[in-house]
Amino acid sequence: MEWKPIARVKESFEVRPHPRDAALLTVSVRLSRVPPPEWQDRFKYSDMHREGIPALDGTTVSIAVSDGQEEAGIAEIDDKIARTNAEYERDDLPVVRLHEQQEKRRDEEANRRLKDARTRLKNL
Repeated sequence: MEWKPIARVKESFEVRPHPRDAALLTVSVRLSRVPPPEWQDRFKYSDMHREGIPALDGTTVSIAVSDGQEEAGIAEIDDKIARTNAEYERDDLPVVRLHEQQEKRRDEEANRRLKDARTRLKNL
């Protein structure tokens, strides 16, 4: 798998009323693509869900902010994306690549066995 860090799509923000707290707003942004499952897990569970912590849903990240704190909310989202990319690259990506290599070797071995069997049958 070719890894390209997840990024926030520039100027993709949306602001709406917070669903449970009339004093807050919800700021949402889109991500460049759907993150891998391990990345999503790191993003979702590293800080747990509480107000003021970015929440991930598919390719959308949202955060609750007070009026006038929209820019700080976007900065918090950007920081969380960057930290999650770094953690994923450090901890998860090597394991993902190892599994991919193991799967490739298994596929190559299976193909070699089939080729050998076909060769043996040709000589009958």
